[in-house]
Amino acid sequence: SLDNALMLLEDCDILGLDTETTGLEFNIHKLLLIQIGNSEIQIAFDITSFNNLIPIKLKNFLESKRLFIGHNIKFDLKFLYHYGVFISKVYDTFLGEIITTNGLKKGGRGLKDVVLENFNDNLDKDIIKIILTRGITEEVIFYAWKDVVYLERLMNIQIKRAKQRNVLKAIELDNNFVIVLSYIEVCGFYLNWNS
Repeated sequence: SLDNALMLLEDCDILGLDTETTGLEFNIHKLLLIQIGNSEIQIAFDITSFNNLIPIKLKNFLESKRLFIGHNIKFDLKFLYHYGVFISKVYDTFLGEIITTNGLKKGGRGLKDVVLENFNDNLDKDIIKIILTRGITEEVIFYAWKDVVYLERLMNIQIKRAKQRNVLKAIELDNNFVIVLSYIEVCGFYLNWNS
């Protein structure tokens, strides 16, 4: 049940976060799954089973003071904002990868690439094709879980690298700004041309 799932995560102050959607546009496409977890516990919340709404208990959990780690978390934040969920503390491993390599990395920066490079595990990123053709199956949930397994360890590797390269402040600044930027992309902002 929802209560049991959230109870398993209750003592965690740092958690990985990912979403699965029907497409890339938050204002057109639907949110299907929200995956939350770490290397020991992974839970996928099937939003379609809640009438395509995020339950208030899950919303409150996501809006807590926990740190949520995501890869290109701006994408996930925009969908969550559109559904009325406002996360206040994030770490983006995609931004961490760009900053700690000064943008000069030769290989890819996607989650599949950095997990393969750092943990020698090959993530299947064709999950969306399975969801759109077969729906939310056991296979989909298994692959969706894997997207949160490595995020905390990847963050720790990046923070260590950032300290060595003296760019930790840049990562902190970008992670604070990605929350604002996501909100602006969803809601816009007031601009008075006459002032």
